[in-house]
Amino acid sequence: MNGEIIAAIATVIILSSTFPQVYKTVKTRKTDDISLNFLSICVAGQLVWTLYAINESLLIFIIGEGLDAALWGVVLFIKIYNDIGEGVARYAMSEYPRMV
Repeated sequence: MNGEIIAAIATVIILSSTFPQVYKTVKTRKTDDISLNFLSICVAGQLVWTLYAINESLLIFIIGEGLDAALWGVVLFIKIYNDIGEGVARYAMSEYPRMV
């Protein structure tokens, strides 16, 4: 079997495993059960793989890893947004900001 065909199959499998989590996160906006460390490392690793693929001119990996990094990047953005929002809400409800 040609190496590019195997790479294309692997890319489809990886992306198909990513779509359900991204879809659920975008739909529900819930990220409590997802680790910020996991998302950060995952996105960073995929970006490095994408850079490697660009350097080696491996089109299937450029597309696959770039798309996967972008999808997980959306989840990471929602996670950070949720975490910052919770922190701001907690601070606003605390006694510290009251200056009366």
